[in-house]
Amino acid sequence: MKKYLLLIPVFLLLLTGCGSSGKKTVCTLTKDVDGVKISVEYTLNHDDKYISNVVFDETYEASDKDTADYYENYVKELYEGAKEKYGGYEVDVQRDNLTVKALVKINYEKVDMTKLLADTPELSSFVEENKMLYDKMTSYYNLAGLSCK
Repeated sequence: MKKYLLLIPVFLLLLTGCGSSGKKTVCTLTKDVDGVKISVEYTLNHDDKYISNVVFDETYEASDKDTADYYENYVKELYEGAKEKYGGYEVDVQRDNLTVKALVKINYEKVDMTKLLADTPELSSFVEENKMLYDKMTSYYNLAGLSCK
């Protein structure tokens, strides 16, 4: 279960760019991992070449309190940490009994790309002129099992 969780921060960190947007692509994935139903919807706003901003809408439906606690703490630490370190994030994590919902909006014009790329140099192939390449990102998402439309 925790190995799958490590993919989510990679998705988050890979979706970085700046510029104006005119198109929208929605990438989704629903998966059961060790009894937890994980549903993600990432809305990418972009032009023909670059992603300008993204909205993450994630839901974790756990079967017990300890697992729900784990996911709540995990997503709070992940997204609040990125907000503090890189800037440009709005983070809202809600808990309703055994369901954790995270809504994260990222304004890429405020994200510190220099820090982000210094911390995760493997992202450099997805970035051109401090902007996230739309085609590379959606190809990566498709390979990771997300459906982008």
